[in-house]
Amino acid sequence: MRLQCIFDIEKNAKLQTEYKKIYKDLKEKFGEGEFKRFDKYKKLFENYSDESKYARNIHTGKIKEGIVLTELELSMICDDGFYYFGGSSIIHSDGSFEVNIYTD
Repeated sequence: MRLQCIFDIEKNAKLQTEYKKIYKDLKEKFGEGEFKRFDKYKKLFENYSDESKYARNIHTGKIKEGIVLTELELSMICDDGFYYFGGSSIIHSDGSFEVNIYTD
């Protein structure tokens, strides 16, 4: 899935509302603690890693069994939001994934 740039999302009020709702629901479902942070290392993913490269962050790992996510939801968890400059997200049939988040 190709991820949309935050500037494009902000231009579309309906889409922005939809993204905010998806992110809020994710935090309620998978977030922990007072600030509803995602535990990417123990609770959600196996073999999770985050690597910074020039103008992007690359998130890889495998979604734990029993957790169902869309590629958009996965990108929101990896980036702790959706305020990125675009990117891509893919979930393979075995649950392994790669999320590329473009940064400035």
